Amino acid sequence: MAVIMKNVLDNTKRSVVNQKLTKVLVNIYFNMFSSESIFKPIETEEQEVKKYE
Repeated sequence: MAVIMKNVLDNTKRSVVNQKLTKVLVNIYFNMFSSESIFKPIETEEQEVKKYE
């Protein structure tokens, strides 16, 4: 019985750590992709560049 309780507690701790790690990684990726420097518009008069803009 004690071994089962230990495994349950270990799984609970692992689950909490996984949830926290997931939240941290989601925040990191969100901040990386929401950066304005990535989506900065290109200001040019060249038609070839504007076509891909």
